Amino acid sequence: MATKSKTSRKPLRYRENGLAAYVADRSPDLYITFLSILVGIVLADLLQLARNDLTLWPLDAQAVMTWGQIFGMVSSALGTWAVYAHLAIARRQIPRFTESLAAFVGPLLLLFSNSFVGSADPTTWFLMAGVFLTVSVIASTVSVLTTAGAVEGQAFRRMLQPGGFLLILVLSAPCAFVAAAAIHGEWMGSWGAAAMAWATVPAAILLPVLYFRDWQRALREGPREASTRPKPIQAVGSITEGWVRDKVADVFITLISITIGLALQEMVDQARDRMTLWPLDSASLMTWGQIIGVVSSGLSAWLIYGHLAISRRGLPSYAETLSGAVAPLFLAIASGLTGRAEVWPWLYAAATYLALQIIVTRSFIQFAGDAVEKALLVRVNHPTGYTLVMLIGAPIYALIGLGDQFEVLPEGLVLCAVLASGPAGMLCAWLFLRDWRQALGVNAAAS
Repeated sequence: MATKSKTSRKPLRYRENGLAAYVADRSPDLYITFLSILVGIVLADLLQLARNDLTLWPLDAQAVMTWGQIFGMVSSALGTWAVYAHLAIARRQIPRFTESLAAFVGPLLLLFSNSFVGSADPTTWFLMAGVFLTVSVIASTVSVLTTAGAVEGQAFRRMLQPGGFLLILVLSAPCAFVAAAAIHGEWMGSWGAAAMAWATVPAAILLPVLYFRDWQRALREGPREASTRPKPIQAVGSITEGWVRDKVADVFITLISITIGLALQEMVDQARDRMTLWPLDSASLMTWGQIIGVVSSGLSAWLIYGHLAISRRGLPSYAETLSGAVAPLFLAIASGLTGRAEVWPWLYAAATYLALQIIVTRSFIQFAGDAVEKALLVRVNHPTGYTLVMLIGAPIYALIGLGDQFEVLPEGLVLCAVLASGPAGMLCAWLFLRDWRQALGVNAAAS
């Protein structure tokens, strides 16, 4: 007797109806929208700091250094946007987890680095610059390597050759760390620190110039095809309905990107205004764990809702359109509970957030009217996938919050629970993208 196959473990065959090509075609819009909003928030936050908190006149050594830091941050933000946005539009593949994180680590580091602009002791700013440049080397390499196999063959790998844009990052990172050590050891005066701050400006400008040179060369040397862009799905119905179906994801993506960006900015503002992050004692470590947990939850929510949006083709209801904003807005409110002396309100908020995530993600299945979309959502939202993290985490955080409120749990256990929130958010996003790629028929082994 033939045994019945377990369809839940097999990829769902979407290539025949064009959904995988459609998703690959829409993914650049998703990434460019969120990246642009994050970079815009970095620039707006820097402008607010310059207007309210920084001393820019008269031009003594401190003011000159502050101006150099400001221009360095602006150049780095624009350069980061130019590199990753134009790399995104050259990608025609279902995104991996590593690709999803690589484009956004840099802007988030810049957002936190804004807090150290204009400080009397610029050591921390140069340390953050070194971390940003080191992370940019890794992220740029990952982005180029993961794009090369799917778009233009080996052509994009040539972007990593010596003398290219990556050389600026490789040389600048150790210089930033050396400058931080020299300033901390008082081997460099205030004018020397100002000169080092201004040195970041030409480096940040030269990087995208070299990148565009290599990027254009890679595109020209790629294979010639009659049509390189996947065709959008032909929707059933009127011409207007088909056009709306192809564009409706942009509405959802924009809303979710803006709300998550605002939640992240609110977290940075709260950290800057009232939190103690150094030196690293138990209280500051608890605060860092809460901050990382909020940021990780925001990125995880964007990854899940954004990628679900670009794989949907149905006409949305009002409830479906607003559902993606519930979790980010809750994060923005819950950030006010971070860094407080009492930890249990934050733990209750974490449990509530996870419960909301379960409700919203499960409701997407009910919203789906198309059989193909419903099959995709059922496959992605299976109980042993990313929702398992939420199902386990929600009651655990509620119980730990209850124990902390009545002081029956040791502080070490509460600290471990808070520190675990960041990795849990990234695990949730990784499990989602793994199952999402498999459901689209893409081999997720390289994710």
